[in-house]
Amino acid sequence: MPPQPQRHRLRSFLSAVLLVIAAVLAPRIPEIHTHFTVVQGKDIGKVKTAFRLLKALGNWLPFVHFLRTTIRTVLVLGVTVALAAWLGGHGRRATQVHGLWHAGFAATRQAADRIGLQTGPVGPWVHRFKPWLVWCLLGAAALALVLWSYPTGAAVAWLALAAVAGLAVIEFLFDPGPEAQREGPV
Repeated sequence: MPPQPQRHRLRSFLSAVLLVIAAVLAPRIPEIHTHFTVVQGKDIGKVKTAFRLLKALGNWLPFVHFLRTTIRTVLVLGVTVALAAWLGGHGRRATQVHGLWHAGFAATRQAADRIGLQTGPVGPWVHRFKPWLVWCLLGAAALALVLWSYPTGAAVAWLALAAVAGLAVIEFLFDPGPEAQREGPV
C-alpha cells in the first residue's frame, strides 16, 4: 500500500482526469425534453369521471378488485421477505437487533426462573431441536400462505406476525441448561 502522501496525490490526479473527461463529454449529452401531455385541458372532466367510475366499480368488478388485492399482497410479501432477509443477515444493525432479541428473552427467562417459573425438560429439548423448530415454524407459515385460497396483504401480515410470535415462544423456551451456562455463551 503506498504511503499517505502518494495516495493523496494519486487521488487528486484521478479526480483531475475525471473532471477533464466530464468536461469533454458533457457537451455531447443530448437535451432531454421532460414535458409531455397526458390529458388535454378539455378532456380532464372525462378522465376524472372515468377514474371515479373505475374506482367505484373496483369493488364490484372482479378483475380490478383482484388486481388491487394482488398488488397489495405482493407489496406486503416483498417488504416482509426483505425485512426477514435483512434481519437474517450479518450487518451491523441486524446483529444489534439479534443481540437485543436474544438478550431480552434471556433476561425474561432469568426473571421467570427467579420467581419459580422454569421450563423444566422443555427448555433443554427446545435447545437441542431449535433449528428444526424454527425451520418447521417458517415452513408452516410459508405453507399456510401457499395454500391460502385468496391471500391478501392483511393475511400475509398476520402470518408474518404469527411467525414472529412463534419465534418468540421458541426463544423464550430455549434453555441451554446448567452445563452450557458454565461453558459461557454460545
